Amino acid sequence: MMPKSLVCSLPQVGEKASPKRTWIPRGLDLVQALQLCNNSLDGNLSDYSTLTELQEALHIITSSGLFTSLIDSLWLPYHRDGSGNTFSNIYTGQLFNSSLWSTNQPGVNRDCVACEESGCHSEDCQA
Repeated sequence: MMPKSLVCSLPQVGEKASPKRTWIPRGLDLVQALQLCNNSLDGNLSDYSTLTELQEALHIITSSGLFTSLIDSLWLPYHRDGSGNTFSNIYTGQLFNSSLWSTNQPGVNRDCVACEESGCHSEDCQA
């Protein structure tokens, strides 16, 4: 499996300011991605609640030529709950939007979520 890149949501000053999203074009596993966003940048791994929002973000990245043959998708902050097909946000506990899954997903024995423009798939967290 190829390493994944990440988008960190960084807090902004001001009561109504929405978080600034910063794309990190580095190949990291999920633990490394979380450490970078949470500890080094004092933010969170970004989440996308709709397929349109996710596709817009991924389109910006792919159209700029920033995805490479070495980094092919983007981590989302979800982890499988137990042995079923339920995935929850690691920060909020919110359930993953099942309309974001690609065909035949989620797969078995893969407990994290990565996405590309065609949709999301379960992924080995160390990929």
